[in-house]
Amino acid sequence: MEMIERVARELCKSDGHPENIQYEGKPMWASYSDAARAVIKVMREPTESMVKAWLGSGAESVTARRDWYAMIDAALGPTLTAAGESEACDKPW
Repeated sequence: MEMIERVARELCKSDGHPENIQYEGKPMWASYSDAARAVIKVMREPTESMVKAWLGSGAESVTARRDWYAMIDAALGPTLTAAGESEACDKPW
């Protein structure tokens, strides 16, 4: 199960809906996919306390941020630009 689906299912359940009930021909959780993507996207920029916690584990700041971005980008899956190209990480670190 991909991260967007996992988050969408949790959002659905937190609203009190059965996640697999049919809604507009799809499972109810699917109607939460856009909200799930938005939630995960917000998490792409780590807080300073998150970076400090990572640094406390022995990682370097550049590596920690790059790894975090890679994990969140993977959770979001491919995002296409208006031109139909994959959107890459625009952060140099």
